[in-house]
Amino acid sequence: MYLGNPYQSQKDGLCDYSRKVSQGNLNKNEVAQVICTSGQSYELKSHGAASKYVMAKLSQIAQVFLLLILHNIKSKGNVSLVTLELSYLLYFILTKKNVDVSRVIA
Repeated sequence: MYLGNPYQSQKDGLCDYSRKVSQGNLNKNEVAQVICTSGQSYELKSHGAASKYVMAKLSQIAQVFLLLILHNIKSKGNVSLVTLELSYLLYFILTKKNVDVSRVIA
């Protein structure tokens, strides 16, 4: 995804982001530590499962990347709430892991 470093797909054709999302074993607390301001985290559903993030709780760099994603890659009307799927994409971008943007867009 980064300039000067073209994406090379793995044997299974999936980037790190797509592989982790398909496995469904992302650590939500680790994601929160990377994308949120200190002491902030995701919101919970009534039964205690992770639900979403509120944009105001994200770090400034995460907010910038979120707006870039929402306006250029994955259009969405409501920019104040961040789905878990979108939070994982932010996490992978901010930790500089492989993301196949063409797969994300499709």
